[in-house]
Amino acid sequence: MNGGGQSNRRKTSSTWWQDILALDNVAPENFFAQNCRVRVANGYEASFWHAWWMNEGILKDLYPTLFSFSVLQDVSVASMGGWSNNGWRWSDLGIPQRVIDEQLLALPLSSLLTSLPCLSPLGTVAVPLDSSAQMASPHGCVQNSSVMEQVNVKDAVTWLLDSSGAFSVSSCYLAVSAKHIPMGPVEKHDKAFKIIWKMFVPMKVKAFAWRSFFNRIPTRVALEVHGLNTTTTCCFCGDSDESIEHLFLNCVVATMVWKDMADWIGWKAEKFSTMKESFMRWYGYCKYKKMRHRREGVLWMATCWNIWLVRNGIVFRNDTWNINDIVWNTKILAWKWLVIGKISFTNCNFYNFCKDPLLFMS
Repeated sequence: MNGGGQSNRRKTSSTWWQDILALDNVAPENFFAQNCRVRVANGYEASFWHAWWMNEGILKDLYPTLFSFSVLQDVSVASMGGWSNNGWRWSDLGIPQRVIDEQLLALPLSSLLTSLPCLSPLGTVAVPLDSSAQMASPHGCVQNSSVMEQVNVKDAVTWLLDSSGAFSVSSCYLAVSAKHIPMGPVEKHDKAFKIIWKMFVPMKVKAFAWRSFFNRIPTRVALEVHGLNTTTTCCFCGDSDESIEHLFLNCVVATMVWKDMADWIGWKAEKFSTMKESFMRWYGYCKYKKMRHRREGVLWMATCWNIWLVRNGIVFRNDTWNINDIVWNTKILAWKWLVIGKISFTNCNFYNFCKDPLLFMS
């Protein structure tokens, strides 16, 4: 909302809150602005022209000609009128009479004034009068003249997608999801986006896996696209560009790590084209082996996370590495996450975990 005291608060507020306060000035096609309405009470904070306080829309968009000739383009709703003996009366909205006569604005101005609601002495918006009442009291609304002082009720923003009027992330997410129409056939591995958040692994690892599905991991190829890297060669094999699919799936080092991990749980290693496909195939096999709920993806996440840690050690610290150490540390990492997840197993030590991981997690 805009208004007299609003500009002062904008200057003292945080950058994030200033961005939110500025949303009432954006175009109506903005999703957030479309689903917010300003509830006018005393009218001192809501902008008359810029805020969406009428059901029809933002006035500067509905009446662009009137707005262009108004000398009061940045004032509040309450500044566009005042109290008289007959109640609330709207002004000429800052448009000089000379301009009204020259530009033939009398009709659109009258139409706007007729459609405007009226401020109530009790800090609420009254229903506009019919045409006969407007003729009796031009630009005004008849109110109880015995009450002429408004209650100090401030204007507020309401969120239309929640019955309480308060903004919630869930209501916003549901509305955006309902509008989303996926292009092309349904991706059979899209379940991975929901499954990863239920795994018993640290939150940063879940976020890492989620970003990998969107190809948002800062590999050398990704950094080169943004002009932040001088080389794109894989730090493991040195033969190919370090894309996310190469680093985690196709590199000779990654292939050997996945083979050792698959042999460990009695599965035949396979080649996968995407991170989502790789996760869902590992998840499906572990689920088939009746691993405990929310642990089916732990081994996959531990493998990817450890490959990434080793890669960063090579890039930033020039660390040495070998395949056996990567596999061994991946098993240790998975065991730690599972123990923290409180698997109720009689002998839940690392030795038994390495000896029979499926029994340990079943």
